[in-house]
Amino acid sequence: MKKSVSYYVRVIQSVLLMTIVQAAVSQGILSNTGQSSQHVRMLSRNASTMIDAVYYNPAGLSDLANGWHFAVYDQAVFQASTINNSYPVLNDGEYKGTRISPLIPSAFGVYKAGNVVFSLGTGISAGDCTTTYERGLPSFEIPLSRMIPDLTALSKLRLTSMLYDLSGYAADIHFEERTLYPGIQAGITYKFNEVLSGFAGIRYTFGSGTYKGHVNDAQLIVDDDMVDAYDWLSETLLPDAIGARNLYNGAATSILQLITAGAGSFTITQVQTAGYISSAQRATFEGALYALGLSSAQVAALKLNQIYPIYSTEATNLNSVITATTSAIDAASFKEMNARQTGAGWTPILGMNLNVNEKINLGMKYEFMTRLVITNFTSADDFELYPDGDEVVIEIPAMLSLGIGYKPMDLLEAQLSFNLIFDKSVNWGLNTRDQILTGFHDIRERVVEKNTWELALGLQYSIRNDLALSAGVLTTRPGVDESYQCDFDYISPSVTVGAGIEWHITDLLTLDAGVMSTFYQDVNLTYFDVKLQEWNDKYPEIYSGNNYVSGEYTEKLSKRHLVVSAGITYSIIKTEK
Repeated sequence: MKKSVSYYVRVIQSVLLMTIVQAAVSQGILSNTGQSSQHVRMLSRNASTMIDAVYYNPAGLSDLANGWHFAVYDQAVFQASTINNSYPVLNDGEYKGTRISPLIPSAFGVYKAGNVVFSLGTGISAGDCTTTYERGLPSFEIPLSRMIPDLTALSKLRLTSMLYDLSGYAADIHFEERTLYPGIQAGITYKFNEVLSGFAGIRYTFGSGTYKGHVNDAQLIVDDDMVDAYDWLSETLLPDAIGARNLYNGAATSILQLITAGAGSFTITQVQTAGYISSAQRATFEGALYALGLSSAQVAALKLNQIYPIYSTEATNLNSVITATTSAIDAASFKEMNARQTGAGWTPILGMNLNVNEKINLGMKYEFMTRLVITNFTSADDFELYPDGDEVVIEIPAMLSLGIGYKPMDLLEAQLSFNLIFDKSVNWGLNTRDQILTGFHDIRERVVEKNTWELALGLQYSIRNDLALSAGVLTTRPGVDESYQCDFDYISPSVTVGAGIEWHITDLLTLDAGVMSTFYQDVNLTYFDVKLQEWNDKYPEIYSGNNYVSGEYTEKLSKRHLVVSAGITYSIIKTEK
């Protein structure tokens, strides 16, 4: 049952290329800066001098006590996405996606001896969760929904044997992807003097993505019965339409020859009596008219120059049915995908810390761009997309992090953090949706007009010597152009709030726990489809309304994000600074 797969090739190719490195906590387009429980509860850690400075401010590790320090964290991530599409012939324009991962671990280890600090850290640099679309996305379903209006040409036929009532469609559409790209970071911090410390390190990011999906069991409601769409279209409708088209084309050609010979004002009976056609030809001509519902008296009265436009019009309408049926057969074909991708890349990192005085600390970190070379491994590929050994390059943008820590008193700490993620310098390729729904409009380059920036404020207050409460707020402002956005991959401004506790269980053991929630601004997109106008022009009694007249329809992309985290910090050896 496999026909042309070009449409679904574009679907899966676009999904793989654009979703391979999605962020666990949405800071930047491909960057995951959620690496510790301290960050979850405070949201601002770029001036940290605690153990989570391994990631956020590695030059600030020089402020730790001499000895060994370890930390282990876990984050549980829950994200819900909702897409509302107003394309008027969809069964249901609402699509829900879920991203759930109960286990996103990270761990840090530090050894400090005098002015030198060695640090090691591991966490999820990019990717994180399994994303599931139980009923696909608008870009999957719109081509299927077009089957019904495109086959509305049946309503223009007078051929009684083909007046099928197509009233709906259904299909099993599913897609899920799992990307996980952990990183291992190592580096050295050196304390030059009481004020200045520096850091140099590198992160190795590696991992894989697994992609499973299918378009299965497409069905049509024909004369109030649910039928297999592929079988009915290919075995019933298409043969009927081709046979009828050939009949009317042939009959029209023969009638035109008779008209050219001067018999245009004759009836079928008269041209047979005159010897221009045989009795078999007469039966064919009359049978083609009877099939259109004409009576014997009507057929007997029609002249050849009246019969010709009837035949040619019917042949034209049948050609439209054949074209629409061929397209619908392709859309209704069964497809399956089971692919895995693996790859790795290196990120150089530099940092600096200024311990201005006992109250003020300044942190800075710069991560260079990471290039991940991804290799494809495919076990099942009806989409003829990723043969074993094919490679693509994914880029994680460079990032500059700045932080200010301020302690006006021993019980209170405030941190202000700023991240600048250089998304603009990365080539994001073509708009995913444009590649899938070809013919809707030109395929656009995905543009990032301005680099993403983030600003966060975190506060921590010690209510007693062993227990502190913290809270924070973070705003993210991406600079993506509308050409970047689509149902497969989109990003929007957001505000994140977090809160939690720091509990010193003993002098050597600390528990951090927190929760944060991200509220994203909805993305509203407007699309144009000339088909809507065509359907309105041809079948205004069926397809009418503002969407059809203007050819425009909208899509609203919404999501919410929740993270719960806890972690333990432990110092095996702890000496005075």
